[in-house]
Amino acid sequence: MRKREFLYRLDNALESFPNAEREEIIHYYEELIQDALDNGENEEAFIEKLGSIDKIVRTLKKDSDFVGNVKEKKNFELKQTFDKGVKILGRVLIIGALVLSIFFGVGFSIFGINGIVRSIIAMVMTISAQLSVSATLYYLGNIAVHLGILLFAITFIWYVVQNVGTKLELLYEKIEELFKKGGK
Repeated sequence: MRKREFLYRLDNALESFPNAEREEIIHYYEELIQDALDNGENEEAFIEKLGSIDKIVRTLKKDSDFVGNVKEKKNFELKQTFDKGVKILGRVLIIGALVLSIFFGVGFSIFGINGIVRSIIAMVMTISAQLSVSATLYYLGNIAVHLGILLFAITFIWYVVQNVGTKLELLYEKIEELFKKGGK
């Protein structure tokens, strides 16, 4: 993302803030990015280091120290504001949740494919043996159920791949908040 687009999106995301505060925040980030560019940093890489706009806005809303730092124009990156111990614990939990989600999705996919294959084989055997219509309908129903499970698993895996980053980021922030409060 480029500087102009970042500042535009940030300004739109800060609609709920008072105008004076909003202008200070936008001015701060504008100066911060310009200083980085003047020091030879890559614009897009630096903006990515600042964190997502949603995360910046959430941090501004919940952390008065962060707003104070912005007002005092302290030079810091959003990612440096988190305690290292909480950051490590959060990363471990994120990786664990991601691995568990992938195993869950792959397991259901294998179960669905297995059920479909077994049902097709059984149905072919039933038709060749000329068994009853009810047996054939049973196997067709079995195929439909396993196909549904397979489609659920594929949808689940797609959802995890598309959304796991933002959802786990929110979970990470909640865990960090809990540790800062001392578990209260």
